[in-house]
Amino acid sequence: MAVNGSNLLFPVIMRDVSERNKIEQALNTSRRQLTALVDQVPACIAMLDRNLNYIATSRCWLAEYGRGAVDLTGLNHYDVIPDTKEEWKDINLRALEGIAAIKNQDIWVRGDGSRTWVRWAVHPWFNEAGGVGGIIIFAENVTHHKLTETALQASEDDLVRAQAVGNIGSWRLDVRRNELTWSAENHRIFGVAEGTHLSYEIFLSCVHPDDRDYVDRMWLDCLAGKPYDIEHRLLIDGKVKWVREKAELEFDGEGVLVGGFGITQNITEKRLVENQLKEANGQLAEVANERAAHLRELSGELTRAEQHERDRFYELLHDQVQPLLVATRLLLSGLSERTAQEDMLRVVEEAKEHVSMVIHAARTLGVELSPPLIRERGLLPALESLCRWVRSNYGLDVEMVCTPDAEPASMTIRLMCFNAVRELLMNVVKYAGTHQAVLDLRQGPHNTLRIMVRDNGAGFDPSVEHFGSGLSNFNRRLEMVGGGLCIESSPGVGTTAVLLAPLDMRNAEPNVSLHRQTRHHEAVRYDDPDMTNAANSNNQTPDQSI
Repeated sequence: MAVNGSNLLFPVIMRDVSERNKIEQALNTSRRQLTALVDQVPACIAMLDRNLNYIATSRCWLAEYGRGAVDLTGLNHYDVIPDTKEEWKDINLRALEGIAAIKNQDIWVRGDGSRTWVRWAVHPWFNEAGGVGGIIIFAENVTHHKLTETALQASEDDLVRAQAVGNIGSWRLDVRRNELTWSAENHRIFGVAEGTHLSYEIFLSCVHPDDRDYVDRMWLDCLAGKPYDIEHRLLIDGKVKWVREKAELEFDGEGVLVGGFGITQNITEKRLVENQLKEANGQLAEVANERAAHLRELSGELTRAEQHERDRFYELLHDQVQPLLVATRLLLSGLSERTAQEDMLRVVEEAKEHVSMVIHAARTLGVELSPPLIRERGLLPALESLCRWVRSNYGLDVEMVCTPDAEPASMTIRLMCFNAVRELLMNVVKYAGTHQAVLDLRQGPHNTLRIMVRDNGAGFDPSVEHFGSGLSNFNRRLEMVGGGLCIESSPGVGTTAVLLAPLDMRNAEPNVSLHRQTRHHEAVRYDDPDMTNAANSNNQTPDQSI
C-alpha cells in the first residue's frame, strides 16, 4: 500500500469474521434464551459460576430465597442464604468437581427456627471448553406435600390400629382378574402372610370345610343382587375362628360389575361368650326347674305337715283338754246350796287338778309352737329351757355345750333350728332307748351355725330304714337358706345328727354351705310321721369331720 504518493508499501491482513460474529451472536442468543428459560421455569432454579455467584435465577427462586431482592445476579449464594448448612456447602463443592447430588426430601431449618421440607438437586454445568463453569441448583418446597403425606400415613396407621382394636379387616375383590386384596388385619384374621398372592379360591380354602358350600352359595347370591352379611367359621392351623362378613358390590360407569368391597370381623370371642351364656341359661333353666319342683314338693310336704299339726292339736284338744274341761264343768255344775262342805271341797280339789292338767297341756303346746324365750333372749336360752323341759317331762338328761358366737341373727333361723333340735331330742326320747344325749352348738366354717345332737342309744341302719317327713321338711327348709341336716347312725352305737344353718341370712347361699363341708347321707330312722330323722337328699356318706 502506497502512502502520500510514496513508493512505501505496507502489508495488510484482512480476515472474514462474519462466521465468528454469527457464533458470538448465537452464543449470546443462547445465553439470553437460557437466562429467559431459567427465569420463566415454574420451579426454584439458580445458575451459579465457579465462585458460587448468581448468573441467573428463576422467578420462583427469587420469590422463595431472594429475601426481597429484585435481582440476584452477581451476588454470592452464601451471602443471599447465610443459613446454608455445612452439609449443603460440601455438596456444592463436590458439584464444582463434577459430582451431581439429588435428594427427594430434606429438612431445612432456617435462621428464624422455621422448618421447611425441600426436594433438591445440584448439577455441574460445563463451559465451551468442556470444563465445569459452575453449578445449577434445583430446589422445591415440598412442605405441603410432606404434611399431606404425614397426615395420610397417620390416617392409614389409625385405620390399621382401629381395625386391629376392633378385630375388623377389610378386603377388595377384582372379579375380572380374580385378584383379592386384604388389609393387614384381614391377613392376621385369616392367618395368611402379607404379600401372599390371593384369590377367591384361596379365601374359600380358609373357610371351615363344613361352611364352604354355604359361603360360596351366599357369595353367588350376592353377585345376583342379594345382601351379603353372613357368619361362618374359619379353620386355621387346626383352630376354629368365627367371623362375620359384609360386602358391597362395585360397578363401573356403565353398570358392569367390577368387584366387591367388604369387611371381615373376628367374632370368635363373642361366639364363645354367647355359647357360655346359652349354656349358663340352660343350666339356670335346669336349676329353676329343679327349684320349682323342689318348691312344689316342699309346698306339698308343708301342707301335709300343717294338716298333721292341725290333727295333732285337734287330738290334744279333743282327747285331753276338752274332756278335762267337760269333767270340770260337770263337777262344778253338781254343786248347789245343799252340797255338803266336805263334798264341795272335794269337787273343788278335783276341778283344780283338772285345770292344772289343762294349763300343763297348754304350756306344752306353747313350747312346741313358739317358746317366748327365743323371741325375748335368743336361741341359746330357749334351747337351755328346752333341755330342762325334756328332762323334767321325759327324763332325758341333755348335756348342752355352746359358745357365745353361736347365736343366729335371724329369727327365722332361730325358730327353724329350735324346732329341728326339739324334733331330734324327741326322737331320742321315743326311740334311742337312752336317758342321755349331748347338744353341741358352735360357729362352723363359712359363717355357719353348727348344731350337733348325739346319743349312744340303739342307733339304726340307714340302708334299711324308710323315709319320713318330719326332719326331711327341716332339711329342705335349711337347704333353701344354705344349710342342711346330716344324720349318721349304726345299730348299737347311737346316732349323730349335725345341723348347719347360716348365722347371717344376708350372706346365705342356697345349697352352698353344707356342700362345702360335708358329703351328705340321706337316712330316716323311723316310720313315725311325727318324729323322724333325715339327712339331706344327696345319698352320700357324712364327712368324718362332723
